[in-house]
Amino acid sequence: MEDVLKQVLAKEDVEEKYVRDYLNCSTIDRKNDTITMDKVMFIYKYGSKKAKKIAVDEKLKMI
Repeated sequence: MEDVLKQVLAKEDVEEKYVRDYLNCSTIDRKNDTITMDKVMFIYKYGSKKAKKIAVDEKLKMI
C-alpha cells in the first residue's frame, strides 16, 4: 500500500480530492492499530510540490 501511495502522491498532477481524502482517512492514522502512518510526514517525504501545497491547505482548514 505504501508503494501505491508513494507513486500517486509523487505525481505533479495528483488530484486534490485524493490528497484531501487521504489526509482525512481515519483508517490510516498514527493512532490506528491496523495501519500506522504519519500522513503529513509521508507527504513531506514522498509527495510532489502540489501534494504538499494541498496538504498544508487541508491542515490549515482543520484549525
